[in-house]
Amino acid sequence: MDDPEVTALRGLIDTGWTCEPVGDPAAPVMLVYRRTLSGADDELVVMDAGEVRASRRVGGSVTRPVSGTVGEVVEAVVAWPTAGPFEAVS
Repeated sequence: MDDPEVTALRGLIDTGWTCEPVGDPAAPVMLVYRRTLSGADDELVVMDAGEVRASRRVGGSVTRPVSGTVGEVVEAVVAWPTAGPFEAVS
């Protein structure tokens, strides 16, 4: 059975996010997930299961900042709109 954090992060891949390990791919220092939409760029950075941050960039401005655990942050970003126009909500 998968760990809930792993399942949540796999769900991001299923919805168009890409994952890039930082450091040794076998033992990364962190994972960086990115998604590009028409008019918005999303990023989620996993330092460890309890230290995750994400934000959306719209028109050069960072919006929708969120931080917390894997579950909390993934839950927040999957609720972000995926179709524009995107507003600069902070």
